Amino acid sequence: MSRQLRRFWNSRLPTTVDIERRGIRYRLNVRDNVTDAKILLSSKVYDREELEHLANACDDGTFIDIGANTGYYSLHVAAAGARQVLAIEPNPPTFRRLLFNLECNRFAEAIQALPLAIGPNGTAMLHLAEGLGSASLNPSEQSRGNTVEVQTEPLLDVLTNAGIERIDGLKIDIEGYEYQALEPFFRDAAPSLHPRCIVIESCHGHIWEKDVLALLREHGYQIQSRSRSNSILYLS
Repeated sequence: MSRQLRRFWNSRLPTTVDIERRGIRYRLNVRDNVTDAKILLSSKVYDREELEHLANACDDGTFIDIGANTGYYSLHVAAAGARQVLAIEPNPPTFRRLLFNLECNRFAEAIQALPLAIGPNGTAMLHLAEGLGSASLNPSEQSRGNTVEVQTEPLLDVLTNAGIERIDGLKIDIEGYEYQALEPFFRDAAPSLHPRCIVIESCHGHIWEKDVLALLREHGYQIQSRSRSNSILYLS
C-alpha cells in the first residue's frame, strides 16, 4: 500500500468506511489506524501467511489474540472455524471499534472481547500513539506523551477465568511489551496450556526487555516462517 494512496484517501475521501472483505464486515478508519488502512487499501490480503497458519491451527479450537486492535485477526480466525476466541484490547477507543466490528458479524459470537492489557495484576498507564493500534504499556518513540489508565491481568489469570485449558493458536502484538506479557505465563503455566502456534510481532525486537524469541525457543518453539513484521512459531 503506497503512502501516496493513503494521503489521497485522507484528503479527499471519507475517514470512516463500512466495508465487507472476504465475508467479514468492518468499520474502518484510515486516518487513525494503520491496520484499518491496510485492510482497505492493500491489493493483497494483509498478513495472509500469518492468518493461514492460525486458521489452520485453530480450526474448531481456541485462539488468543493479545493486542486485538479492531479485530482483524480475531474475525479472520473465527470466520475460519475457531470454536473460541479471546480478543484482548486495552485501548478504550480501539476497544469500542472492536466491539462494533464484532456486532457486525454473526460468526463473531465465538469471540469474547476483554478490555484489558496483559501485565501484572492491577492497573497501569497505557502510552498512546498517533495510531489507535500502537498503544502500549511500553513507552516508545511513537508515544505522544498521552496516557490512559487501564486494567491489567496476567495472561494465566485471564485464561483461568475464561475456563481455557488448551490454546491452539496465539497472536501477540503489543508494541514491545511482549516479553513482560509472556515470560510469567511460560514460567507458571502447565506445559499443556502452551499454545501450539504463535504469531508474534518481532519487528520491535530492539525495544524488548529481553529476547522473546529466545524465551520461546527455551520452551520448545521453532520458527517456521518470518515476515517483515512477524515471526510464526510452532511447538515442537
